[in-house]
Amino acid sequence: MNAHIWFRKILILNIFCFCAIASDAQIIENTERYLDSLSDANRFSGVILIADSGIVKWKKTMGFRNLPAKPKIDENTMFESASITKQFIAVSILQLRDKKMLSLEDSVTKFFNLQCLKGMTIKHLLSHTSGITDYEKLINLNKDRTKVFFNKDVLDVFTFCQPPLDFKPGEKMEYSNTGYIFLAMIVEKVSKQPIKNYLKKRIFIPLQMKNTMAYNTRRQTGKLPKNYAAGYIYDKRFGRLSLPDTVPYTKYVITFDGMIGDGNISTTVDDLLKWDQALYKTGILSKVSVDEMNTPFLLNSGVKGIVPGVNKHYGYGVFLETDNKAGKVVSHGGSWPGYSTYLFRAIDQNKTFILLANVSLPYAVEKKLLNYLSLITLKSN
Repeated sequence: MNAHIWFRKILILNIFCFCAIASDAQIIENTERYLDSLSDANRFSGVILIADSGIVKWKKTMGFRNLPAKPKIDENTMFESASITKQFIAVSILQLRDKKMLSLEDSVTKFFNLQCLKGMTIKHLLSHTSGITDYEKLINLNKDRTKVFFNKDVLDVFTFCQPPLDFKPGEKMEYSNTGYIFLAMIVEKVSKQPIKNYLKKRIFIPLQMKNTMAYNTRRQTGKLPKNYAAGYIYDKRFGRLSLPDTVPYTKYVITFDGMIGDGNISTTVDDLLKWDQALYKTGILSKVSVDEMNTPFLLNSGVKGIVPGVNKHYGYGVFLETDNKAGKVVSHGGSWPGYSTYLFRAIDQNKTFILLANVSLPYAVEKKLLNYLSLITLKSN
């Protein structure tokens, strides 16, 4: 969802230069002061967690779940995770591969009889190298902003429009939300159950993620899960926080609210930590699949693909980079009107930070905050 706004490169070299002159206490104090200033200006509301080997070292909650009632956010508050969702979809596909129920080399046309998908494989969808057209472009032609689109509606639009590929599969890397919508539908076809049910049975229940769910009926039914954080944007017209549904330039949240795959998994920081730690072990996935998920994908030319605008490699559902001191870093962020999220994993050190906010963060704010959190995470002992 709005992929090119999301993921901000964490400047590891600058981080380590700063680490050399700042103590843990100083970094935490600076971060807390910065968060307080953001909160006072209505620019931050959410929860942050930092862990070392799965043990929580620092947790910060601030702000409110909704306005005007202002119930306080706590560690059990659920947030829309936005594109962090892609990790769950990628793991679902890899689970089915582990069970030999599909192959990553399977053609997408094996599951959808559409000529516009010819030439792409599941592997291309996972790695953002499929060339598939953005569904946002096609659905934006629809002027009815009251209609909520679901995955089946995306398939119907592709069936009707038969849009050509943007490029030959495997030729280059271009971030695609559409690819993960189709991956979610492949999971449904192969497992013969709705994606919501699959995720619950095969991931959330086994990992005891009791406050996590695929949630895509918010604007269709108006019902919110218990302890759910409504998302807000800073409305310049009135100088206050507003629901994106009420702001003209973000009303598209209504249209895209029903889709699952590129987003729409809601979760908590504690549940995401369980997820993070599960990916260090076998059980949820085979070691072969975990390693493949965390390996940069090679283009047809044999070079590692790089996502434009992010300047990072991509595996399956994760961005990848390597630093001499931090080791291998696996991360993914998410941004959707009302929410800013990030999951950072220094996997060689087993250090993690998680950010879930129910206020959209401006680019400069997000970049500065991620740098602060990286500093604390990489210095934790």
